[in-house]
Amino acid sequence: MLTFVFLILILILKGKNMENEMNQGLIIKVDEFGAFLVDKNNKKYNFGFDVWEGAEAPQKNDLVLFSLTEEVVTKVKFIKKRNSGEVVVKTNNERESVNLFVMNEFNLVAWSYLLVIFSPILAGFGFFIGLIMAFVLKSSAQDPLIKGHLGYLIKTCIISFILSIISIPFVFIFGIGFLLLVIVGIYLYYKTIRGLLLLIKRKPV
Repeated sequence: MLTFVFLILILILKGKNMENEMNQGLIIKVDEFGAFLVDKNNKKYNFGFDVWEGAEAPQKNDLVLFSLTEEVVTKVKFIKKRNSGEVVVKTNNERESVNLFVMNEFNLVAWSYLLVIFSPILAGFGFFIGLIMAFVLKSSAQDPLIKGHLGYLIKTCIISFILSIISIPFVFIFGIGFLLLVIVGIYLYYKTIRGLLLLIKRKPV
């Protein structure tokens, strides 16, 4: 089973290059609560400062790339200042590779998933480290997408832990406990791998 998990994650993290398509837009207004942008079709969206990625605060006429989840802006990335008379390119998209070695909030959530997934080769410590990381990150997370994934991971880990504790006494009863532990392992791997895949695609769980 562990080999199977390794192969899946290698395929996801390396073989496919984990790309995410983003849309180009233009910031048209900034206030104390956030900012507003328009896309190539002049459709208007608003976003909070918690999803902004830029060295400076967003300003009017900034050209940006942004991603959407169910019509909600989940990430806005600064490109450059718009020059006078410059027209926003309507068909341009950026493919963004996931770099797990950049320590931002998104990647810390991804590492929490990975620690839980690879806990068998970490003597079980990865499970508890990933769970603790999820609790700590959730206490300060502002992005609804991030908070949703952290809550999902915490719930999955707690349910798996409780089921494992319940299964242990049955190990000595005709091997039923071993079967129950295998089922719990399958449940944990399915939920965490599914969550990681959705996180990479910037989709809610």
